[in-house]
Amino acid sequence: MASRMKEDMKSVLDNDPAARGYVDAFLNYPGLHAIWWHRFANFFL
Repeated sequence: MASRMKEDMKSVLDNDPAARGYVDAFLNYPGLHAIWWHRFANFFL
């Protein structure tokens, strides 16, 4: 799961010029949180 999270954050850094680093992507991108919660919820289905 951690590797998928890092891959998602790398995608944000590659596609958004305003993103400054992994911590910034982790804390400030609600779309990432939505994707992660969606994957977490689907794990239990």
